[in-house]
Amino acid sequence: MRSIVPALIVSALVAVGCSSPSVAPTPTPADPTLSETFAGTLKVGGSAFYSFTVNQYGTVNLTLNSLAVDSQPSDIQLTLSIGQPGGTDCVVSTSQTTAAGSTPQVT
Repeated sequence: MRSIVPALIVSALVAVGCSSPSVAPTPTPADPTLSETFAGTLKVGGSAFYSFTVNQYGTVNLTLNSLAVDSQPSDIQLTLSIGQPGGTDCVVSTSQTTAAGSTPQVT
């Protein structure tokens, strides 16, 4: 019986050591530090692609501040998307159809 007890204790310690899950550290998001402005003309049914670089882990917000048709403000809705560059296009990760506004429409 004495030789079984140490073997059970060693087995229990090994089992506890093996069952402990490993947890990868979560990156700490960076505070917003940069805004970029894009301006251009978009044809009806067309699309535009703007590339920018993200140097730190964090949240990206996309805001369509204003939209004009024939130099007049418009409430037309556009589909805004965020993704990763893929050649001359973008592989979309999230998108939203929205009108212009002062708060982020896509995050």
